[in-house]
Amino acid sequence: GAGSLWGGEPYLAVHLRREATQLGCSKGSPSVLCPLNGSEWTIDTAAVESHIRRAAAAAAVTHVYIATIWPPQHRKYDGELPRLLQGVSGAASLSDGAAMSRALRASGAAGAASKGMTRYLQSLIEQELCATATAFLGSSRSTWTGNIQLQREAAGLGLTTFFGKGP
Repeated sequence: GAGSLWGGEPYLAVHLRREATQLGCSKGSPSVLCPLNGSEWTIDTAAVESHIRRAAAAAAVTHVYIATIWPPQHRKYDGELPRLLQGVSGAASLSDGAAMSRALRASGAAGAASKGMTRYLQSLIEQELCATATAFLGSSRSTWTGNIQLQREAAGLGLTTFFGKGP
């Protein structure tokens, strides 16, 4: 789990949901879900990076876990996760299935890794990492983020923000 990523230290979990379709688009309400170009439609990578940094500072954490679909569904985001991992101090991600399998083997959960890393299993693991984080930055209008928010509220965990809103 996340404890093995940072020795049990607190961390910000980020769910960055990028879409290949225009279903999440609403002109004048920029969202990470919208792939259309322009600040009236989308929150671009530079703004995402800035928001992650602000959320980490507000939560007073030095570690950041980024959950996203990798490889991305839209070619426009091919370089986004590597850029964020490089540009955000203390960032890590296991959204690449091979990276997740390596981490599971290294943590002693070889049985889970040997069964094959499906997107579903990977999503469940990342959901747990996000639900139990010190703080959470999610993607508005994403059902996956909504599930994390509900889990965090049920567990009494606060510090949930969304891209384009707060800190």
